[in-house]
Amino acid sequence: MALNYFVKRKRVLGFYFFDLTKDGLVRAEDIETFGKNIAAKMNFQSGSDNYKKVTTGTNSYWAAFAPASDTNGDGSVTCDEFLSALSKVFALPNGKQIMEQLNTTMFDAMDVNGNGSISLDEYTIFLAAAGVSAETAQRAFRKLDLDSSGVISRGEFSQNIWDYWTSEDPTARGNWFFGNN
Repeated sequence: MALNYFVKRKRVLGFYFFDLTKDGLVRAEDIETFGKNIAAKMNFQSGSDNYKKVTTGTNSYWAAFAPASDTNGDGSVTCDEFLSALSKVFALPNGKQIMEQLNTTMFDAMDVNGNGSISLDEYTIFLAAAGVSAETAQRAFRKLDLDSSGVISRGEFSQNIWDYWTSEDPTARGNWFFGNN
């Protein structure tokens, strides 16, 4: 079955969110830099527990997803490889559970203070680490805070990222996950 154009567009945008060098490839170095950018924006000193938490969390995301994505084993993931890997995971009967497990790592890296939710500041820093403006992050956060509590819970996070990767509904609030729609 052909991938809906809107969903494909979101997946491509999600890929380029992590392609920090903007060379059409995502490598471990992109993800490592992403984690370091978050830690720097949080003013965490290199080697501190919080610095390690963030960078380990982002690097774990790469370690979990890269083996399925890097089909030619060259240490980098092309957009086509990424799209193919996502499609394969989502086609599995337990695809949603697999993605929830994988995204637990991302949630934990974003929840820098470890309180079990993501604040506007934490979310803004997450997006800023990839070059997204604070204004865009604030607009997106208002969409992603499904219950208007002022934070993104683990459940909201899970629903939003699932909707980002899979929903064909252009009005789904999760479409704003990476700050774009």
